[in-house]
Parts: sequence; structure tokens; C-alpha cells
Amino acid sequence: MRGVGRAAAVAVGAATLAYLLSTLVLPVQAAISAEAGRQLDSDLLHTAQMLDLAGAPYLVALVVAGVLVIIWTWRVRKNLEAFPGAGPAFAAGWAIAGWLVPFANFFMPYRVVANVARDTLWRLTTPWLVKLWWGAWLLFGLADGFVAGIIEEEWAALPAAPVTSADFDAYADHYISALGSYLIPTAACLAAGVSLIWLIIRISAAQEARIARTLPAGPILPGATLPTPTP
Repeated sequence: MRGVGRAAAVAVGAATLAYLLSTLVLPVQAAISAEAGRQLDSDLLHTAQMLDLAGAPYLVALVVAGVLVIIWTWRVRKNLEAFPGAGPAFAAGWAIAGWLVPFANFFMPYRVVANVARDTLWRLTTPWLVKLWWGAWLLFGLADGFVAGIIEEEWAALPAAPVTSADFDAYADHYISALGSYLIPTAACLAAGVSLIWLIIRISAAQEARIARTLPAGPILPGATLPTPTP
């Protein structure tokens, strides 16, 4: 579990940092746009616009992190079937389908991970870290989509071919406004990323420890049966 868990945690961290980078570049774009207004330099303004490409690494990192988190979720869920005393509440297929099926992806990943966390960490109730992760993730998804729509409308209203300093300043104001609008989704992204990384580390380590305790200390006798947790 440590291998896939470590890969998933690193990918989630990379996606989180990439999103933060796409937000932190906004004040840089505002400063360049303001300077372009002072010089009435369209090429300089184009340089600021090119920095929008800073969001591309986030999209790549998000896809990679999504694939690895789905793999990790399926493996930790399958392992419950080999742990004495564990009681999986959902079929293992939901560990994958829960992320992909429309509407179900609003609650099934949380319920699967909550079940895994309770049975792996020996908790009667769902750990608060699971609730923090899922609440922050839902807030991030909704807030990011809402803000992106507003930013797109504001961008469409900007002068297509800026000429005066006021035209250039409109771009600088747009980037500053976008920075303020993205504060909530950025904070939610950070909270969701950090809490998920910590969950992956804790659950993976706990399952590794349980797997180690169930392995035989000596030679396997003929006819003996062993649990077969997913590696």
C-alpha cells in the first residue's frame, strides 16, 4: 500500500501546488498589465495574457492525481475484505464507480473512504479528517466552477484591442478582481489537498501494519489458508 499511497499523495500535492500557482500568478499579471498601460504596449499586455498557461500544469496534475486516488481507493477498499472484524458497507466496485457516476460522485467517494477509515483505523465514527477533506473538496469544486464562470464573463467584457491607458488598466483591474474571487476556492483546494494527503498516509500505513500482522511468522504448512489483501 505504501507504494501506490505515496504516488497518490505526491500527485495530490502536485495538483494542489499547481492550483496555487495558477492563483498566485494573477498579481503578476496585474502588475504587467499596469505597466503595459503606462507604456501603452500591447506586446507587454500579451505577455501577461500568456501567463494564463500557468494553469495548464494543474489540469495535467489533476488528471494524474485523479487516476492514482481512484486506484488507491479501490485497493484500500479491497483490503478490508481480508481484515478480520472489518465490515465493508459497499461493493468494491463503488470505490471506482463512485468517482465516475454522475450525482453518485457527490457522496459515494466520501462514504467509501469513510468506511475504509473507520475499519482501518478502528473508529466507531467517521474520523473528522474524512469530513474535512470531503467538505473542502465539494466547496472547491462548486466555488471554482462558479468563479470561473464569472471570470469568463468579465474577460469577455474587456476591450479586445486596448488603446488608451484606461483600456490597459481594465485588464489590471480584472486580474486583481480575479485574485479576490479565487481566494475561497484556493483555500478550499489547499484544505482538501492537505487533508487527503494525510488521510492517504495514515490509512496506507495502518493497512500495511495490519497486513504485516496477518502474515505468518514461520513456514506455511500444507493446506493452510491466508488472507489475500491487495498489495
